[in-house]
Amino acid sequence: MCYTILIDMSTKTATRLLVILMIVLFLFFSAALLRQYAKRQALLLQADELQKELSKLKMEKNNLWQSLDFYASDLFVEQEARTKFNYQKEGERVVVVPLGATAIEQPANRFLQIKGNQNIKDWLNYFLN
Repeated sequence: MCYTILIDMSTKTATRLLVILMIVLFLFFSAALLRQYAKRQALLLQADELQKELSKLKMEKNNLWQSLDFYASDLFVEQEARTKFNYQKEGERVVVVPLGATAIEQPANRFLQIKGNQNIKDWLNYFLN
């Protein structure tokens, strides 16, 4: 009889130890799983940022290629020759304007001049005549 009580107590203790061991193992594996999930999310975020940077660099590369094509074109060479070396085509004349010169502004059309109430009359005459 005493022997059966010891067996019952040892089975209860063993069961409790087994449950505690299972809880500890569950917590250990859960923590490891959570760490792996956090690492995966960080890597996905980093991959997304790298994709954005890659697309930005591709756009910059395309812009540089377009600039290179423009600088290699005859139009750019002609434009630079005209501005830096006063190049002119046959039949053209180069006009040099001094830096301190001021232009006299005169309206090309009398409708651009503002004359108070006369302006409305001028617009009506412009559209109706």
